[in-house]
Order: sequence, then C-alpha cells, then structure tokens
Amino acid sequence: MPVVGEADGLSPLAAGAMEYAHERAAGRGAGRASGLDLLAAVVSEPEARAVDVLTRAGIDAEALRTGLESRVPHSH
Repeated sequence: MPVVGEADGLSPLAAGAMEYAHERAAGRGAGRASGLDLLAAVVSEPEARAVDVLTRAGIDAEALRTGLESRVPHSH
C-alpha cells in the first residue's frame, strides 16, 4: 500500500491515520480501506481533533475504538 505523507497535503496525524487504515484493511485481506478502517484509525489517536469532536457530541471515543478493534482484525 502506498504511504501518504505530508507532501500529499495531509498533516502528519492525518497521514498516519491513512496508513493505519490501509494496514487495518490489509490485516483482514482487503485491498482497500473502508470507512470503518478510517474511523478506527482516527479514534486510535487521542490527540486527534475528531476524538475531541466525538467526545463533545457525547460519544465515548475509547469505547468506540475498543469496539472497532474487536470487530475487525488488523495488523497495527
């Protein structure tokens, strides 16, 4: 899978989330990352703005992360 970097217009955190999502998809034998892979990647980074947004919306990001991790195997 290609690694997306800051040169592609993404922040280091966003690039890391994309890489995590691709690794997670590969871990289950998928050729492409899904929305759930990207969501799992985003909530795996406590300092991500998305985690703050989810928390403010009343969503337990840690519980979401744990639930997503238990549903789909990944290599990260």
